[in-house]
Amino acid sequence: MHQGGTTRGFVRFLRLIPLRPRTIPCLIWCLAWSAITIYTRPLSAQEHPAATVRIETVTVGFDGLFKVGRWTPVAVQAKVDQPGKYYLVLIAPDTDDILNRRPTAWLQLQRGTATLNGLVRTGRLNGPITVEIRSEDGALMAAQTWRVPANAKPGVPVAAPGQQWTSRPPLKLNQRIWATLGHPGGLSGEQFPADDTRGAIHAVELRSAAELPVDAAGYDGLDLLVVAALPEVLRTIDPDRNAALRDWVLAGGHLVVTNAAIGSPTGELPKGYAAPLLKSESDQKVLPIADWVPVEASGVTEVRQLAGLESYSGQNVPLRFRGGLTVARLPESYSTIVSGTFGPLVVRVPHGLGRVTVMGVDTTRPPLSTWPALSAVYRKLAGESYRGQQKVEQTGITRAGLTDLATQLHATQDEFPDVRRASYWQVLGWVVLVLAVVGPLDYLFVTYLLRRPTWTWVSLPMLVSAVAVLAVWSAREANGRKVRLNQLEILDVDSSAGVLRGRAWFTLFSPGTRRYDLKLTASDEQWLNARRRLDEPQTTIRHSMSLTWSAPPESAVGGLYRESGVSVSGSRYDYLPPTAGLNGVPITQWSTRTLEANWTRPTGPVFQSTLERAGTGRLAGTISHQLDHALTDVMLVYRGLVYFPPGRSGTLNPGQTWSPANARGLKAYLTGERTEQLRRESKVKSVEFTTTKEPYDPKRHEPSFVVRMLTFHESADGTQYTKLEHAALKELEVAPILDLDRAVLIGRMQTPALALNIDGEQFAPTSRESWLRMVLPVGRGAIIEDKGIPMRIPEGVK
Repeated sequence: MHQGGTTRGFVRFLRLIPLRPRTIPCLIWCLAWSAITIYTRPLSAQEHPAATVRIETVTVGFDGLFKVGRWTPVAVQAKVDQPGKYYLVLIAPDTDDILNRRPTAWLQLQRGTATLNGLVRTGRLNGPITVEIRSEDGALMAAQTWRVPANAKPGVPVAAPGQQWTSRPPLKLNQRIWATLGHPGGLSGEQFPADDTRGAIHAVELRSAAELPVDAAGYDGLDLLVVAALPEVLRTIDPDRNAALRDWVLAGGHLVVTNAAIGSPTGELPKGYAAPLLKSESDQKVLPIADWVPVEASGVTEVRQLAGLESYSGQNVPLRFRGGLTVARLPESYSTIVSGTFGPLVVRVPHGLGRVTVMGVDTTRPPLSTWPALSAVYRKLAGESYRGQQKVEQTGITRAGLTDLATQLHATQDEFPDVRRASYWQVLGWVVLVLAVVGPLDYLFVTYLLRRPTWTWVSLPMLVSAVAVLAVWSAREANGRKVRLNQLEILDVDSSAGVLRGRAWFTLFSPGTRRYDLKLTASDEQWLNARRRLDEPQTTIRHSMSLTWSAPPESAVGGLYRESGVSVSGSRYDYLPPTAGLNGVPITQWSTRTLEANWTRPTGPVFQSTLERAGTGRLAGTISHQLDHALTDVMLVYRGLVYFPPGRSGTLNPGQTWSPANARGLKAYLTGERTEQLRRESKVKSVEFTTTKEPYDPKRHEPSFVVRMLTFHESADGTQYTKLEHAALKELEVAPILDLDRAVLIGRMQTPALALNIDGEQFAPTSRESWLRMVLPVGRGAIIEDKGIPMRIPEGVK
């Protein structure tokens, strides 16, 4: 009875709607949109009357700040009414608007308030993020979704009515996120505006150590972390967060530590304080962060002025204070950034593939905390001043959609030599030809040859069908009928710290529309067995491996910056942690999908090096390696100079000892810089020199060319030369490492370290490029006479 009344009421409602030509399509669209919204909207905790878990707050990123296309930490605080095993599922769209689900390991939760942590990666600037809490058997307990409002600005807080979300619209990759812990002064978002070459810097203050990620991948979108090393701050960092922070630095992160030592000039510490980095008998580096930071203060001293810090800031803002100021005594064996009258005031040391900058001053209290130029000091420490306010001229290529080196890398992966795809102009030409031939040909055939014009109802469909069959046949012949795979891999190794960081891109070409189960496997056992060769495994990086989607940072189709659309297919795929795999990845016919693998693990000694400084920027010593195969296209870079081994192919065989000798300027090598002599015929003889550079070609798709530019982008004058940003893959830049008495050797490997398992079988790549980048320490040897640098590249090296 109730159902019949409802039906009659709905019919009477429809009769009130004026049926105009535009009314019916609009009504159908509204009904379809309502059905899609209701079907795709996840259930909230209130829609589960018998729910035993309720979501109270959700925090995405660092106080809501995060980047599109980067792994982002998510902390979900929930109210648990019934103890049990629960796990968190995070759902976000990729660049094709296909939802991907990433579950976490289950936790045994007790009654009361609990926090569940996970990672999410969104491929849309305005894409939704969904959190689900499920029981051990997979039943949905609670869920909430956060959607970016249409008028929201990146990085600006927005309200989430009815939900306790701490999240902001994601930032683009050229924006920077800095985080602070312990209330160091001099950092606020208003003090770091955008310039002409890079986006703005967003500084966020963490209220407690509990806001630090529990996984090293959670720091993926963080550019700098500043920690005030106060004992009361460091004691709140639990072991998991301490290990995650250490792994992030070892894999390439940048940590700035202030307040290196708190005490009096006599070395006596105030009551309740244990100077974290101060070498003492009572407390020697036992606090978190201090237990792995490779810096020890030898004591404290009192100073009357900090002229070195004033000069380093580059600002005409004096640092005035009365009386003395206690600072730490830092050893001179480290790379000194700022010096004082007593010795180093700010030092920087390499730690694995990352860096640690230590400031021996207290930035949490006046006069440093209120000094207006302190923000400029942080900016220089982060390496943000070498581009300044220089204007970058935009070329036609950048306006056409190519703005980042990562896009050029993706283009190299998207080429398959045996797939003969027609260009857009060829397709357009065939369409015009078909339209010009099919119509007139059919007309002549039925009108003048058969003299039966009405037969065109039979002949024209036959001609169109024949053209369609021909098009399908030619497309299959051009695209092929088998799966193809392109692989590009870059391994970064620091043997002295026992750290290996790998990054690989797999571009999969599908001959048909289907789903794939993908999993990472090892291809070279030499890297996997390196863990057993470590003498101190407790101090090195932990093993991790992940596989995810990859996309260029552009606004074109398939790019990270394209606005999200409406996906009605309901297609989704799942992450398979911790096995580094993806289950059910959909790929349409004759299209490609690029996947990105990231992995870290401990490693043993790979290279033997006795390199030392010998002269102005020159190297002396020997290098050899113990790999199972030779390295080709080898080049060694140190302090603006590049060295090549003898031979036409730049090969370095296993066990071969190489003494770097011939070198040339790295910038000149990368930019093709040439100096020519000009002579003018006149009464007064004069000689002039002109310098020319080869214009950077963003359409050049040679992997070796792109890998070298990703590695030494800043050495080639950065964006000023390439006219492209280096934001999406900036962690591959080695310029910060070269400033810390480190040399970088780069060469092509014959055997990859990773392989992609497709549907349960290991797949051989159609094309494969594997590159090894080795970080080598350089000792401070005796200075020898500089007899000049040969400006010549060995024959055969390009």
